[in-house]
Amino acid sequence: MHTFRTLALALAILVPATAYADPPAGKKDKNEKNEKNDKADKADKADPPATVGWKKLGQQDVNGKVDKDVITVGADDGVFTAIQVKVEGSSLNMFDIKVVFGNGETFDAKTKLVFDKDTTTRVIDLPGEKRVIKRVEFKYGNLPGGGKARVELWGKAAPAPLVKLGQQDVNGKVDKDVIAVGADDGVFTAIQVKVEGSSLNMYDIKVVFGNGESFDAKTKLVFDKDTTTRMIDLPGNKRIIKRVEFKYGNLPGGGKARVELWGKR
Repeated sequence: MHTFRTLALALAILVPATAYADPPAGKKDKNEKNEKNDKADKADKADPPATVGWKKLGQQDVNGKVDKDVITVGADDGVFTAIQVKVEGSSLNMFDIKVVFGNGETFDAKTKLVFDKDTTTRVIDLPGEKRVIKRVEFKYGNLPGGGKARVELWGKAAPAPLVKLGQQDVNGKVDKDVIAVGADDGVFTAIQVKVEGSSLNMYDIKVVFGNGESFDAKTKLVFDKDTTTRMIDLPGNKRIIKRVEFKYGNLPGGGKARVELWGKR
């Protein structure tokens, strides 16, 4: 009898706990799902976007009423793969975020956001590999009790493209050549060297900058046919390249080769 009572008591405790357990992942209660869809997304409590790869594209002050504003961007700001929106100074309802691209196409983020004070949206990926943003349109209003707020728009820059800065043909002997660049080509943060047509020994790569300073990559490279170096970072934030000097020779059995110089803006 004592054993039977102990077992009955254990079942009485376990059954309610089982009855009210959360549903398995992917099988949430239908009413719970509908309730979740009716609520606006909550913006993340987060720091502003990381500075590396992110650029502030503009800001607007909000006066506390339902309002619509535009932040103009433009082709000069570059191309972007994603955006984030940050709100400072007050809580805020964001009813719509519409991105207009340089070619006139539009993208509606289809998100209704509730911002607490000093919060940031998730990263909103833009359609397409990389896009010029012409403007971003916002429709918003302060939450009850909210005051003035500032809306900031941030863009995630697309990886910088490589620009071909010049080339030289190699005649199969130990040789030294120069590829002239110059200020008109812009400023660069890194270079790459590509060899086509034959295998090749690269004994030295020396970069001379616009201010007369020089940088020796201190690398001895053996190129197979149609291969490319790693990205060689240049000292300093961004540099004008005046010229790049190469010393090289073909490997045994190699023929004529073409050396190409590429720069990362």
